Amino acid sequence: MLHIDLLQNGRFTTPEEIDEAVTPVMTVQSVSVYVSRSFLLEEAILEEAETINADVIVLGKSQKSAWRRVLDRVVGTAPDVVPFLREFTAAEIVVVE
Repeated sequence: MLHIDLLQNGRFTTPEEIDEAVTPVMTVQSVSVYVSRSFLLEEAILEEAETINADVIVLGKSQKSAWRRVLDRVVGTAPDVVPFLREFTAAEIVVVE
């Protein structure tokens, strides 16, 4: 599991925090947790996927409010991650809620 901390948000998550959050849900398999820090979410995901030669990239659906998503797209502050990844990787992209 890969978690990206966006440097511009100033939040730094530890692998232990992610592990605590996913362990109750992932009871069948063990999960390796990686935390990366980047300014560009889509570039960090692509780089990590290439490093491990990922066949599938599973993304969580954004929980931002509708007005914030629209503002981000208009102003250009948030990337449209799925089309970016589909353009630059052969891995299957799956978005879950």
